[in-house]
Order: sequence, then structure tokens, then C-alpha cells
Amino acid sequence: AWAEAMCRELGVKALHLEVEQANAKARALYLALGFVDYNHYLMTCWLNKPPAADYQPPQENFVTGQPVQAGDDALTITFTPAQNTDIERLVELRQEAGTEGQANSHAALEQVINNSSLGRVWLIEMDNQAVGYVAVTFSYSLEFHGRDALLDELYLRPEAQALGKPSLKFAQGQGQALGVNALHAEMARANIAAQNLYRAADFEDDDSYLMTKWIGKMMRDA
Repeated sequence: AWAEAMCRELGVKALHLEVEQANAKARALYLALGFVDYNHYLMTCWLNKPPAADYQPPQENFVTGQPVQAGDDALTITFTPAQNTDIERLVELRQEAGTEGQANSHAALEQVINNSSLGRVWLIEMDNQAVGYVAVTFSYSLEFHGRDALLDELYLRPEAQALGKPSLKFAQGQGQALGVNALHAEMARANIAAQNLYRAADFEDDDSYLMTKWIGKMMRDA
């Protein structure tokens, strides 16, 4: 209750925590306190050191739109930092993705785009056409020795599904450049394909459930 009150004073809208899958008592306790289990796993990739011996973060030409191999075709992929003029397009992409809370989408995007301390949002373009977006938001963790981040949203249109791996590598490279020690991602437990994609990008399953309690006025289904 004290933690919730402090979060409200600080303007926090949702409080998250992770619980080990084997810790049934802790999960039951937090459920009783109003936390919700959205049936999501939490996966983590350490960025303060190469997550694999052959890992190479994206170089500058990856960001500026030089040809990048994706699948069987050489595609020109560009990751462009989102501006205020991109908000409507991002709202449309979030609607395509089925993201909840659409009534609040515009305000949330405006905040993160105009306050770099909160995170970053990039439009993903393929051959000069917007095909998705990626959003990374910042936090701080004692467990992860400082700044960490959440890969909050990654959406790719059907014709751009081959860009999943390069998009993850881009987010990892940007995280390293921004001083992020660990990058987290959440995904549905039933989404085996997504779990395999993230594992291939050096994310590890923490054997934890992500639980959430909404404590602000902006509700999840608004």
C-alpha cells in the first residue's frame, strides 16, 4: 500500500513486478493485492557486454538506410527517430497491432517523443515505406546494476515479418549506445514463435511471470 501511494504521488500509472514461476505463494499474495497476471513471460538480454561471442552491434550504416540483408532479399531498412509529425502514423500502426488503450495512444506517444529521458521510438521503413515501429522505454534496476530498459513495443506489418531479427539487433545496439545494461521484453506464454525469435537474439527466459497493477487514472482498456 505504501509503495502504491508513493507511485501515485510520482505520477506512475502502472506498477510492475516479476515473480518466479515456482513461487506460488508470492504470486497468490500479489493477486490478492490487485496485481494481474496477463499471462506474459519476461525475457532479458544483457547489453553491457556482448551477449554472444559473435555478436556485433549495428553500425551507423544500419541506421542510415544502407542495404541490409533480411531473409533472401537485400532490403533497404531505415530506423527513423519518431517526431511529433509521426504521431498519427504511429497511432495507426498501434491500431493495426491491436494495442490496447488506443484512447490514450496519442498522449503517451507525445510524452515519450518529447522527453528523451523516458525512452525512444523509431519508425521502421522498408524501401521508404513505413512498415512498423519499435519503442524502448527506460528504467533503473539494482538487480541489473543501473539503467535498464523495456522493449515496450515492436510491431511489423505482415509484409515486413522478415525484419524481426534485424529490428531486435537494432534495439540492442541502440540500448548499448544509450548506456542500458539490460534490455527486457514481455510476451505471451502461448507465443512460442516470439519466444524463439528473442532467444535467437540472446534474450533469456528469467523463469518469471510479469505481474501488473494499474494505479493511475489511465486504465489499460481506455
